[in-house]
Amino acid sequence: MTESVPNEILELILRFALQVPTPTFEAWRTQRTFCGSPRSTVSDLLVVSKRWCAAGTPALYESAILRSPHQVTALASQLNASSRSKDGLKLGRYLRRLRIEGGYDGAFIKVLNAAPGITDLFLCYDLSNKDSMAGLIRAFRKISPERLFLDTVKGNGASDHVGINLSKAIGGALPTWKKLKYVTASDLFVFWPDLLREVPKFPALEHISLSSRTATTNIDGNNLEHLARIPTLKIIQIRTMGQFATPLLLHKHADPRAKELIYLGVGKHMVKLTEYPDVEVTLENPPSLPELPDKLWDKILGYATHVHDPEFLDVDEETFHRSCNWPSVASTRKAVLLLSKRFHRLGLRHMYSIPHLKSENAVETFIARVEASDELARLVRVFFIPRRVELKAPKRISAPLISLMRVDRRVRVFPDITRNVERGGAFLLESMEQDVGQDVIDPSVWAMFANLKNITLYGRCSALEGVDIPALALPTLEVLELWGCDVSMLGVFARMRHVAVHVVISRTDLALYESLPSLRQLGFSAVAAPDAVILLEVHGAKLDSLAVDMREGAGAPSVPVLDHCPRINELRIITTTAVPLGIPFLTSSQPHTSIRRLTFPSLILDRIRNFSAKAEEWDSFIDQLTEHRAKLPNLKEFCILEPFQWPVN
Repeated sequence: MTESVPNEILELILRFALQVPTPTFEAWRTQRTFCGSPRSTVSDLLVVSKRWCAAGTPALYESAILRSPHQVTALASQLNASSRSKDGLKLGRYLRRLRIEGGYDGAFIKVLNAAPGITDLFLCYDLSNKDSMAGLIRAFRKISPERLFLDTVKGNGASDHVGINLSKAIGGALPTWKKLKYVTASDLFVFWPDLLREVPKFPALEHISLSSRTATTNIDGNNLEHLARIPTLKIIQIRTMGQFATPLLLHKHADPRAKELIYLGVGKHMVKLTEYPDVEVTLENPPSLPELPDKLWDKILGYATHVHDPEFLDVDEETFHRSCNWPSVASTRKAVLLLSKRFHRLGLRHMYSIPHLKSENAVETFIARVEASDELARLVRVFFIPRRVELKAPKRISAPLISLMRVDRRVRVFPDITRNVERGGAFLLESMEQDVGQDVIDPSVWAMFANLKNITLYGRCSALEGVDIPALALPTLEVLELWGCDVSMLGVFARMRHVAVHVVISRTDLALYESLPSLRQLGFSAVAAPDAVILLEVHGAKLDSLAVDMREGAGAPSVPVLDHCPRINELRIITTTAVPLGIPFLTSSQPHTSIRRLTFPSLILDRIRNFSAKAEEWDSFIDQLTEHRAKLPNLKEFCILEPFQWPVN
């Protein structure tokens, strides 16, 4: 089929498919890098034919990312074998970009010796005690890279004896790297003395890119002063400003030569330090504010009263942490409104749109004001109480929050808000996480939430009997999670079935008559699986993701839940911080060819605390997965969402 394609075209096609993308090669690692690095199968293209193999081999060996000692050894063996082959093919001559994350040893030196044409060298400092730097200086001197990347995840990898030896090896080779023009370091990288004292010996370096932390963390000597001694250096790029890397502080403390070289920012937004004023720009008697239309002042006040875009409603813990812990933010919001009557009129909606409440007293005061004023209630768009705010009792609000779009579990608004709106009215609410206790809920209220995309309900709530189920309710609902709800509430969503249609309509129009047409994720407790089957029989075929809460136990393992969800590609297993007992409903279900990812939203991995106990739990989990591995033939990923420490390398 490809015989008529010229070799030049075939090589271009294979190069596009086989080469490691630049963003992938240059990406700084995170803790998650180590649990999401499956082996690429793209090299299988080379077995199509001898012609494809010959055309694609240079592209395949152009880049190498080595994440374990085994991979380093395998590549070294392959390069050495090719150098001894009778046909004279030396694969090492193709290698241009080399990234090593683990496995500094004799095999790594063999890779360097076999690949003198390396232009991009990516070195990681999160090392193990098994790594050895013996002979590395000599091997480094045999290559001549043009770009050097220095990476660390933990920030202290260069301080142990193995890291010190790696710094010495880099420092010893620096004077010989006469083509090296560009160096960049990850956000947590630190210049330790063994490398810092050698930095002025760069023979041709022109550009070095650092984070504010790297630039200002001075262990033994001033980093910027040492960098400024490099005779060929043109740019010291500080990518982000930090506590000790503001323009004023850099003007005050940076070395005079360094000031001429420092640029702040990234890409086209880089600004030279000398273009920033070297003194605080303040006016004792500032002029009056410019005359601008209300529409423009409204935009300005929106940004002045938020730490983010005022239209950004997908707030989270980090957003509120920044706002509640920066005194200037809280004081600015109030000061802006008190500046003038005009600002109070324009800024009031921004003040109440996304309230930032940092104490229980602040929460109670806000609720009291909103309940006392329908005008203020109509301004609230997001009601979110961070976990770090301790509440003695759950909060409940009864007010016409007709503009509310997002609400979290810690403040109860549902179903009370529906009592303030006439039947047939509609809410703007898009995301709702509510603890509804044992309330009895009228199913007809769901017809009022045409914009809801996410529903999460906690508690043994039940549905009012004898009420018609709104079949066409919740047309945009994507995520439905019912944790502990009574079977009658599950039945409400199950009975949102297709409406009987007696005329011929197009497939596009048919979607308008399908209940919950947008539903893609369903969640329920494992112990409620027998009841949840009534939901799965109706909506299971449309799901992409299934969430199962195992905190109360594995439930009824005999229920073939997965058989009702043929399209899901993700299974979310919710547990305590401990390792789950197993994969729910796997033993009772048929082989599932669509599941590619197991996600653990609440699992915490810590290689320091209780490691031996958790190792035993993992053994049990892996044993079950191994026993039934054939039932998940396409499983590729484990995804852990909470902070964790993964055993590096």
